[in-house]
Amino acid sequence: MDLDMSVDLVRLSKTVSHALRHEPEAYGIALDANGWAGVDELLAAIGRAVPKLAGATEADLRQILATSDKQRFEIADGRVRARYGHSLVQQIEHPETESVPAVLYHGTPVQSAEVVARDGLRPMARQRVHLSGTVELAARVGARRGRPVVFAIDTARARAEGVRFSRVDDDVFLADRIPGALRRIEG
Repeated sequence: MDLDMSVDLVRLSKTVSHALRHEPEAYGIALDANGWAGVDELLAAIGRAVPKLAGATEADLRQILATSDKQRFEIADGRVRARYGHSLVQQIEHPETESVPAVLYHGTPVQSAEVVARDGLRPMARQRVHLSGTVELAARVGARRGRPVVFAIDTARARAEGVRFSRVDDDVFLADRIPGALRRIEG
């Protein structure tokens, strides 16, 4: 009898996301100031918390990275971290970047669009506002909770208003808040 020993990668991805972005203490792990945890430490902790994931390996984590269009995680030097989306009390450091496109985009559900247009973008339950390099990515993010509305952010104007940007990857940027410089373009 041949047993299937493969790990459910969707469940592993969601569990890693929860551990690194929201509740590392629930798994008994500690993140450093930049959000990193040891790969072995994380996998052992997840295996204890979710026995069905006890066989997960670094190769499984790397497969999640290779097949995900969102690139939420990164692995380097035996450590892993979530790049963005944190709701932790501990503030994760992201270095400021000067290399920002002239326009960035933010997708939000239609029910939030009026508040965003009036008050600007705030991180809400996350540490920072997530911005996309493309309209398509912003629309996909905004569609998670219904029909999306996409706002364009004039980054030069935002910088003039004191906004500082961090770059997570080629298509994802972070800011503490976008008070203005918004224009509704889609939805």
